[in-house]
Amino acid sequence: MTRHPCHGLTKEAVAAFERIAVNDPPGASVQTLQTLLDGGLIERMGMGTLHRAQVYAVPLRHHMAWCAWCDGNIPDGDAP
Repeated sequence: MTRHPCHGLTKEAVAAFERIAVNDPPGASVQTLQTLLDGGLIERMGMGTLHRAQVYAVPLRHHMAWCAWCDGNIPDGDAP
C-alpha cells in the first residue's frame, strides 16, 4: 500500500496539501504552510493575479504519490 505523501503530519497539513493538489487555496496557517514547504511537499509559484495571494503547487513526484494513495484509499466518487 502506498503511503500518503504527508504521512505523519497533522490533519491540517494533510488537508492543506490536498487542497493545493487540486488547485484550491490552501486555507492553512503560515506555520502549516511552512511545514509543507520545508518538507518539499509544496512549492511557491508566485502571486496570483486575481486576489494577489501567494499561490502554491504540489511538485509532480508528490502529486503522483498522492494520486497513487488516493487510488488505493478513496472509493470512486469520493475524491477530495
